[in-house]
Amino acid sequence: MSVLKETTAIAGRTLRGLFEGPWFAVFMLCVLVVWNAMLVAMMLMPDAQGALGEFTADFKRRCFDYDSVTGSVKWASVVPYVTAPFILGTATFLVYRRQLGVALRKPMALSICVGAALGVVAIGAFGLMSMADAANGDKPYVAGESLPFPADKLRTQLKAPEFRLTNQNGVQVSPQDYRGSVVMITAIYATCTDACPMILTQAKNAMAALSEHEQAQVHVFAVTLDPERDDQAALAGMARGHRVKAPQWNLVTGKPADVNAVIEFMGIWRKWNAEKGRLDHSNAFLLIDRQGRLAYRFSLGDLQQQWLTDALKLLANEPEPKP
Repeated sequence: MSVLKETTAIAGRTLRGLFEGPWFAVFMLCVLVVWNAMLVAMMLMPDAQGALGEFTADFKRRCFDYDSVTGSVKWASVVPYVTAPFILGTATFLVYRRQLGVALRKPMALSICVGAALGVVAIGAFGLMSMADAANGDKPYVAGESLPFPADKLRTQLKAPEFRLTNQNGVQVSPQDYRGSVVMITAIYATCTDACPMILTQAKNAMAALSEHEQAQVHVFAVTLDPERDDQAALAGMARGHRVKAPQWNLVTGKPADVNAVIEFMGIWRKWNAEKGRLDHSNAFLLIDRQGRLAYRFSLGDLQQQWLTDALKLLANEPEPKP
């Protein structure tokens, strides 16, 4: 028992010395600073090819709501990642500020702590990349490559957006009018010249890949991102330009408050770019099943278009709800 007590006492003194001394604080601060620097670097890194580029783009999409079309991130998603380490680092500095003065006078030990912190962050980054590879089947997605659609894993049963807006023909329409059918909801605006044509093209390509029977089961709503400027005439012109017609394709607008509530529900980010004179925005495709539930959510991209098509086929062939 005496040996055990002595061993326990030694371990306790060692741990106490570790946490009360300066080196734990130096190590923690270095880890937090390097980790935050890595996050900022990934956030600012331009799209690139290769494993690192694929991982960075996937990380930004998952954690920062990154939109590869506009190159923008959702700052509301970024702030928690950067703020938490900053707060923890500030608290560490305030608690250990006296001990840190001692550490600064010992450059050799200080460099060892910095090196250890870099090693820990490197191991963490390697772990994240390994997890991402495992989630993607140990290889990044290559444009044009066919990957199985994980229908069950992505399927949700969330509340669908409810709204009634005016389409390009001046008719008041709502997704609830098509209960028992499949509804695709996306967002565009009439004067958009880059992302919006891509959004409508992806939606049209997905629809074109369906059989005639499947197409008949699907109705599309494209909600304006610019309700202050997009009136019925503007959306009618856009519909003619893209050769889509109601009642299957509804380009809708309405009172700004009503439209903005729908866009907010969809989780779409948008901001006026004064320099380029355009509305920068993210994108989304929401699929509502025959039961009126939000079943899937997709974005732009080759793989997303493949899965959008697969999801539409799946939903269009599900049995109609019982009355």
